[in-house]
Amino acid sequence: LPFDQFLTWQLAGDLIPDATQDQRLASAFNRNHPFNGEGGRIPEETRVENVMDRTETAATAFLGLTVGCARCHDHKFDPISHKEYFSFYAYFNQSSETGGFEYVNGGNVLPVMNVTSDAERRNLAFHQKAATDAADKLAGKLPEIDAAQAAWEKSLPDGEVLPPAVGDALAVAADARSEEHKQQIRDHYRARMSPEYKALSDAANAAKKTAVDFEGGLTKVMVMNDATPRDTFVLDKGAYNSPTDQKVEPGVLAVLNPLPPDAPRNRLTLAKWLVDENNPLTARVTVNRYWQQFFGTGIVKTSEDFGVQGEHPMHPELLDWLAVEFREPSVPGAIHAWDVKAMHRLIVTSAAYRQSSKVTPQAFERDPENRLISRGPRHRLPAVVIRDQALAAGGLLVEKLGGPPVKPYQPPGIWEEATFGQIKYEQDHGDALYRRGAYVFWRRIVGPTGFFDASSRSVCTVKPNLTNTPLHALTTLNDVTYVEAARALAQRAMQNCDDESPEKLIATAYRYVTGRKIGQTERGVLVAALARLKGQYADDKDAAAKLLSVGERKRDEKLDAVEHAALTGVCLAILNLDEVLNNE
Repeated sequence: LPFDQFLTWQLAGDLIPDATQDQRLASAFNRNHPFNGEGGRIPEETRVENVMDRTETAATAFLGLTVGCARCHDHKFDPISHKEYFSFYAYFNQSSETGGFEYVNGGNVLPVMNVTSDAERRNLAFHQKAATDAADKLAGKLPEIDAAQAAWEKSLPDGEVLPPAVGDALAVAADARSEEHKQQIRDHYRARMSPEYKALSDAANAAKKTAVDFEGGLTKVMVMNDATPRDTFVLDKGAYNSPTDQKVEPGVLAVLNPLPPDAPRNRLTLAKWLVDENNPLTARVTVNRYWQQFFGTGIVKTSEDFGVQGEHPMHPELLDWLAVEFREPSVPGAIHAWDVKAMHRLIVTSAAYRQSSKVTPQAFERDPENRLISRGPRHRLPAVVIRDQALAAGGLLVEKLGGPPVKPYQPPGIWEEATFGQIKYEQDHGDALYRRGAYVFWRRIVGPTGFFDASSRSVCTVKPNLTNTPLHALTTLNDVTYVEAARALAQRAMQNCDDESPEKLIATAYRYVTGRKIGQTERGVLVAALARLKGQYADDKDAAAKLLSVGERKRDEKLDAVEHAALTGVCLAILNLDEVLNNE
């Protein structure tokens, strides 16, 4: 999907004419903020904070601006006024969300949409039509029941005990009865006296319940809508309960490109404004983050702040050229404008990226942070990439796209500790254990334990921290995921080597992980380690069996347990090499 369309769907997919399910679903991006459900919480306070979160996230993610500084007053450094903040805020202030606790299917808060497969949509339509037809039949003309009612009226014995209103209506001559009289008699007869009507009523209720129950069991996702227009007022010091009398209309930052004069003031117009060719920031901010992803540091180091307080681009011409290439590609392989994959390909195939990361003392003294791009990048890989890489090397990675989140291995008691024992972690099994990290379930108050340096997911974060601590090594050397990946890597090497010599096994495993041939010195160290481990596990076969039982993936029992365990130890060391844990 071209990035300009992706951005448009994320910000305003629900406002696209004849929006598809995918387009409406994409607007869930705007609802992905924490929702405070504490007792005593004031709904309007929650709603306003959510709108501010959407406003500031859009500005940070797509414009690289710290507009949040203008929530309470004019920005101290950038040309963004307090009033302009609330004009920008007004785009996101039109949703029917109230900030209250209208929970749907657990933690979802209105407005929501059903996310359905084709079969589910057909089944829902079938059940809804059945319910409508049954209700229409019940509310329509029922001549047979009306005839039975007329016969009942004629045969009604004297002294029949009836509700007073019904008795009074029956006492009136048939041709003199009002519509109210007729309705009272009809309702009484159908509800109390007619088994035929009761059967129809029961059928209608059952059909309605079936439709409601089916619809209630569908997957629901919080999305955006612009239901009833809501006036927006500047809030004094950003406080939800301190509106001023200064009313504002949706608008953009005056320092940037203007809006088309005749465009509707909604999020769809805002999205189009962001990707307009005259917008100076969106393309630059985006390609700068791609550069940051591959080089560790952006061309503009402060990728979260392109304002006055941000760092000037180290290579402004390069940033401008990349931004134009992104919007108007001339590079080979680009299929369309705003082609993300083509931009990634352009960066990683460039001479700048393909340089060696080796550095001399003299070059390091002159360019310690590699801001001059005097060498190839070298930086710690994100934890999610390290995990996926280990699974892939062991042949365990399940590359299926999409689907529900997964819950892989995690030490016991983590969720329970964070939730006072209220929520327990239920680990998945089978292929779910080996899905990409992108699909791992996140609980904001306690994220996946193996994803160190990840953001809290509570606020928009575009500049990740990259660190290296002993805690990381404890994870990559001892966590079930990595030990199992090492075991699978060893098995993969043993199954795919015609020559089962130690040198060949180690060279094969090494190449699976690093993508290069092993050096002579490296081979010597690892062969010696393999011999030492073989001796240890030959003397302690229980330890070998224990190591080979780590993880749920069954091992090939035809392989010699001692050799497999020894090679597993070597493979775990390979997975923890500096060049494997770093991009270099």
